[in-house]
Amino acid sequence: MKLVYGGDDVTFDQAYVNAFFGTIDAERDDGLVTSHPIYVPLSTADEIAQYFDVIAYMKFDKQVVDRWRATVFVQDDDALLASHPIYFDFQSSDAINQYFDRIAYVKGSHVLRMLRNFMGADQFQAGMRKYIKKYELSNAKMADLWATLEETMDGKYDIPGIMNTWLTQMGYPVVHVTNTSSTTLSLSQERFLLNPMDTSNISESQYQYKWEIPFTYKTSDIGDTNDIVWMPKDGSEVEISANVVEDYWIVGNIGAHGFYLVNYWEENWNRLAEVLNSNHYAIDGSTRMTLINHAFMLARASKIDYRIPFRIASYLSLKEEEAGPWKVFLHHMSYISQMLARSDHYASVRKYILNKIGPVVESMGWSEEGNTQMRDIRIELLNAALKYGHGSTQQHAYNFFANWRTANKSIPANFRGLAYQAGAMSGNNGDWDYLFEYAQRTLVASDRHTVYDALATTKEPWLLQRYLNYALNGTVLKKWDFSRAIGALGHGLLSRTISFNFMLSNWKTIEDKFGGNPWAMDKILREIVMGVNTEDEQNKLSDILGEESSEAVSTHRRRPEALTW
Repeated sequence: MKLVYGGDDVTFDQAYVNAFFGTIDAERDDGLVTSHPIYVPLSTADEIAQYFDVIAYMKFDKQVVDRWRATVFVQDDDALLASHPIYFDFQSSDAINQYFDRIAYVKGSHVLRMLRNFMGADQFQAGMRKYIKKYELSNAKMADLWATLEETMDGKYDIPGIMNTWLTQMGYPVVHVTNTSSTTLSLSQERFLLNPMDTSNISESQYQYKWEIPFTYKTSDIGDTNDIVWMPKDGSEVEISANVVEDYWIVGNIGAHGFYLVNYWEENWNRLAEVLNSNHYAIDGSTRMTLINHAFMLARASKIDYRIPFRIASYLSLKEEEAGPWKVFLHHMSYISQMLARSDHYASVRKYILNKIGPVVESMGWSEEGNTQMRDIRIELLNAALKYGHGSTQQHAYNFFANWRTANKSIPANFRGLAYQAGAMSGNNGDWDYLFEYAQRTLVASDRHTVYDALATTKEPWLLQRYLNYALNGTVLKKWDFSRAIGALGHGLLSRTISFNFMLSNWKTIEDKFGGNPWAMDKILREIVMGVNTEDEQNKLSDILGEESSEAVSTHRRRPEALTW
């Protein structure tokens, strides 16, 4: 493998770049990557590119794939009525621009990974190699890929029929597992929608929002199985045999390979929580991550009570040593804290999070030792501890910053983001100014972006206002840094309100500057809408965006009173 970065002071992301290009080299040697062009639809090309991204993580460190799979944001997007399919016919250049989003990239690669799982890695690779060899220097359609893969499997699966249900209709399903008797479980499916008030118009979809689902599962009595239970696209229920005794449990979507959620009867949820607390290794790390994510997503959609995901996550601080489950948990805690930031409940949320992560942070410390998994989880938890005000974490991070600023002492590569944030959060405008000036003179783009993210964490409203003015003005910050600044400001409790009001006041200027860049506009709107949770804010957004956008805004808005503490 050719190293792009070398030496001891290598960050996680730099190490990943080494793995990515090493993967491309290896796959080229195997014939999966060709030096000759092959002309494929954008949807197929993007999914294949993301596929290499996943395989790179897997080859770099088998556990680090959790870092990629923890990107659950796309499931938020695709659970809206305003979503779109991965594949559709483009009628204009504007439609092509709108297509390039997380659904096209991330969901597409998830679905490819699901295909790889039920075909088998060797068969999938053989089929991809055959496809690329067959169509090099020529045009190819999406149907050509499916036909080639089906031929590789000797017709075992109707791959076009399966994949079309995932690519040509928006959204994704939730599989409901129901205990119908002591010997039988029933599987049913429906489209998952985050807003409990929404309903699907099934006439919009050729498949009426039903999918061919490769359901995988593990139970307390039979353990891991390679069997796949196929749930048909006609939506009919499927029964599986079970021995539902007192301590029986089942968990679905093993290894997070499927792009679907799984819901259970309440007793099974409680048993899964007990298993995690007594022996969490009974369920592998990727599936634990999936289980936490599914529970919180279902609670957001009012499918289950919020007490269930908190029971599922109760084991984390005592037992979890993998990054994936922590990342998903902290993602959902960030959402909840944003929704409750202006309510009386926020203090309870903050206390809960600090009680959960505080002992782990104290135990792990600030060492840079350990494997990639350990270093990744350490940074993730330290970032959360800093965000929610963990005293010793704030002091330690600021010491790094102060020594760097006053004595020019180098900050360890993986702790730079934490140190920059601590400096911006210090309340000393001299620290903030120093960081901003450093961002202007550094030649390292990744470091500059890390500083820009950190500047948004200041607690001083006037500095936040200055930052927004700098970003929009385009003379101090580059034009394309505005969307990054807005994105960073959208995650802060104070900065979100300031950036929301700033956007309302300057919408015409923002639209004039970025209206022709769908990527930038998508990021700006996404970050602003993410924090909207009052009727007044929704109405203000509707006034400037039009009624067409109010649906998406409404879906993101959650009722804070739905959460009880």
